[in-house]
Amino acid sequence: SFHSNWKETGFLALASSGVTSLGETKVVLLSTSAFLVSAEAVNQHLISNQKDIWLHLLPDFHVGGLGIWARSALSGARVVKPLNWIWSAKSCRDLLLESKATLMSLVPTQVFDLVQKRMRAPQSLRAVLVGGGSLASSLYEEARSLDWPLLPSYGLTECCSQVATAALDSLNSFSMPNSWSLLPHIRASKNNESVLSLCSDSLLKGYFHVSGEDWTWLDPKVQGWYATQDLVDLNDTQLKFLGRKDDQIKILGELVSLGFLEKRLLEISRSMGFGQDLALTALPHPRRTWELIIVFSQKEFGLHQIERLRETFNQGLLPFEQVERVQGLPLLERSSLGKVLRHQLTKRLDQILLKPKGNV
Repeated sequence: SFHSNWKETGFLALASSGVTSLGETKVVLLSTSAFLVSAEAVNQHLISNQKDIWLHLLPDFHVGGLGIWARSALSGARVVKPLNWIWSAKSCRDLLLESKATLMSLVPTQVFDLVQKRMRAPQSLRAVLVGGGSLASSLYEEARSLDWPLLPSYGLTECCSQVATAALDSLNSFSMPNSWSLLPHIRASKNNESVLSLCSDSLLKGYFHVSGEDWTWLDPKVQGWYATQDLVDLNDTQLKFLGRKDDQIKILGELVSLGFLEKRLLEISRSMGFGQDLALTALPHPRRTWELIIVFSQKEFGLHQIERLRETFNQGLLPFEQVERVQGLPLLERSSLGKVLRHQLTKRLDQILLKPKGNV
């Protein structure tokens, strides 16, 4: 267990969502002092003080949820967290009206639900941090037209939550900000391949890789710097998230970004009035190296709908970016913050799909 493998006090152990490519669980070890460093920086960015009220709708076993408590402890802001509460757009808005909350955190799927139900944000709400996934610019703009003061952000468990967040003055415009401000506790650099590295007092102590009864310790930092798997543009104190390094695959010798194409897929699905319970993934292919597959929820999509979506998605794309194959599943497994668990998804597809033909 964790306690038999780690004796020091003042640390929290959080399991990352999903499993590693080796089938192990990854446990991230974070110090309480690192959480407070992050919380101080977020409070500074939001100009938050004891007059604020946080509506807390995220799980407490995730850095996004734990971070709210740390920010409150430093700022004196009140936290309202409903017990045994199940998400719905209407109950979210009811809680906002009842609590008069000024701050909250949401994930993109929750923003989608609020916009779909045409819920308007109450006047008391002054900022909503949005993390945990990619936010489409059209969804951002529609949410802003309903008065939701969204601040898109980039963060990671290994840094106790946020690394870069849209500035408060971005709310003066209804256009999606192109880049986000690095928070004051972060130093950032990128290599020739645009892979981001971070140096901060809010970084993790290290990882445990857990396989059965075996707990293997690893500190991934090199001279205080942590290399992420994320691709970014950096310009002075501004960061633009481009995607994940492990989302890059080669098809017919051409580099393809799964993250970019999946974002396009979700945006087109939304514009056609369809749902968001779908994902783009890839399986090995004997000739193309990889084959792109749209995976969809059978509860949310019929075959006619998904074929229309696939045809619309393929329009204007290069041949190696186009999707020829779709697969329905009863359920797309997701993390507590609504992210598709891609490793589990690919494993399931591998089990149920026939081997791809090599004549494409």
